[in-house]
Amino acid sequence: MVNLRDMKFSIVIPAHNEAEYVGQAIKTVLGQDYPRRDFEIIVVDNNSEDETAKVAKSAGANKVVKETNQGTNLARERGFKESKGEIIAFLDADCEAPPDWLQKIERSLKASGVAAVSGPYNYGFAGFKKRLLKLYFRLIAIVLFVEEENSANYYRKCDQHPHYQNL
Repeated sequence: MVNLRDMKFSIVIPAHNEAEYVGQAIKTVLGQDYPRRDFEIIVVDNNSEDETAKVAKSAGANKVVKETNQGTNLARERGFKESKGEIIAFLDADCEAPPDWLQKIERSLKASGVAAVSGPYNYGFAGFKKRLLKLYFRLIAIVLFVEEENSANYYRKCDQHPHYQNL
């Protein structure tokens, strides 16, 4: 049973016509190596014309809400407003979360100075495209990990940051 008062995570899944995929996304969230009582699953139906809401509810979402203003960001915002968790995690309806997803998020947020985390996405690229994508993520990491020391900004080398060592 989910305890909404002491909720650690709220997983928000925005969905528009995702009946084919949302059930699997929810299944992967339910398969987390994390206590079920410590997270809720919120699916935001963003004006779907298919059975997205019905599939989401039957797959195990704690809450399915409707957002009539079209757009992924508006759906995420609605999910945020509906959430009870201390940490909000967003998952696209056509994605699958690895079993240790919530553990990794929690562990990453415990690091000093970290307020938000984002994971890489596997686009299925190979060869040159894959190397180009790795370079892109390294450049993003350099920009995102700006820290302040003695009132002067400096960039932490992304190769030294644990989240980007295996890219």
